[in-house]
Parts: sequence; C-alpha cells; structure tokens
Amino acid sequence: MARIPFEKPNINAMFDEISGNYDKLNALMTFGLYKQWRQAVVYALGDARPQRILDVATGTADMPILLANSIPSVKEIVGVDYSAEMLRIGEDKVKSERLNKTVRLLPCNAELLPFEDETFDAVTCAFGIRNFAHRERALSEMLRVLRPGGRLCILELSIPRNRLLRIGYNAYTNSVIPFLGKHVAKNEKAYQYLTRSIKAMPQYERMVAIIQSVGFTRVRFRALSGGTATLFEAMRSSSTPLIQA
Repeated sequence: MARIPFEKPNINAMFDEISGNYDKLNALMTFGLYKQWRQAVVYALGDARPQRILDVATGTADMPILLANSIPSVKEIVGVDYSAEMLRIGEDKVKSERLNKTVRLLPCNAELLPFEDETFDAVTCAFGIRNFAHRERALSEMLRVLRPGGRLCILELSIPRNRLLRIGYNAYTNSVIPFLGKHVAKNEKAYQYLTRSIKAMPQYERMVAIIQSVGFTRVRFRALSGGTATLFEAMRSSSTPLIQA
C-alpha cells in the first residue's frame, strides 16, 4: 500500500513548545520501555569501546547521559539538536549528573554538522531521524564525521509486523497518544504528528537500504518490544567513499 505523504510542521518550534513535558510523555507513552530501547544502544556500542561519540537529535540529552554513565571508554560526547528549549533542559540534566566535562551540547542542523571529517568513533540518533527533512543528507553527514571502523546506531519508533500487535498498536497510536498529548503536553497536534511521522518512516529493510545507499556497510536491524521500536546498526568501513546526498 502506498504511503501517503504529509506536510511536516515547523519541527523546531514544535519541539520547543513540548520540551517541558517531553520526558514525562516519553515515559507515559512507552510505559517506560524507552529506557530499555536506549539501553540496547549501550549494548551495541560497548564492545567497540568508543572514546568520542556524537549524538544527533539529542533532545533533552538522555542518550549522552546514559552513554557517559554506561561506557567506561567514553571521554567526550557531543549532543546536537536544533531545538533551543530541548537543549536548555538537557544542559540542566547534564549539570545535575555532573557530566559537564564529558557531555557537550550544541545547537546545529543535522544536515550540516559543524565537525571535521572522521571526528567520532560512534554516532547515535534516537527517535530523531524520522523528523529530518532530508534523511539521506543527514545520514551522509553522520558517515562523514565517523572515523573508518566507527559505528552508527539509529533507534527509532516503528510499526509491528505481527498483524494482531499491529491492530492494537494502531488503535493506541491513533487515539491514546493524541489524548496524552492534548491533556499532558497541552499540544494535541504535536502528538498527532508523532503518529503520522512513524507511519511515514521507512520500516525495517527499507531503512536498511537507505542507510546502505549513502555508504554505510554491515547494516542490520533488530526489532525491539515486538517491533514498536527498531535499532539499526551500521559501520563505516576503511574503504568507504563519501557519497554526497
């Protein structure tokens, strides 16, 4: 069935508006599972012993904080996002965790990263790639700043393949999530967008093909919690040419 395109709202303004309730809504909407999903990224990167990590679409800095506290080899994590309000909340969380010397947050566009080539040992992106206007361009930038042999981990919400799970999932995302958005975040439209953006997101093998198309190798995916989230893993090989998207 063909996917129906939809007009994206002003993403930065939308995330600024919901930033105050963002963490609370994540916990409510996922029944706390989002913490397990983020932990899967830690497991995927731990054996690589990365020292420098870039977290794209870092939001309120949950992923950099988790990585800094969980992977002993880490010396520096840079989190980037375009929402000033999300970063402001993230800065407060970084300070409360006393991670100022390890975690640095910067406002920037994921499609034009302000870093030299081959800067990072790993690049992560949790629940953000579906919001990018030009997905391949952002992925090309992630490839560019990743050193040869470096790892990519993309965590994203997804649609279960199991028919029965999908029926329940669709009912939940179409009704409960907008309800929570309206009554908790006071922004129903933002959480209606969330549901539409998940449905518009390339799923499973389609996303693998997109990641491969910009030059990543060893691309694979792993469905989490019945397919309500998916972890995509990839690598930049030593011979990978940079492809301009």
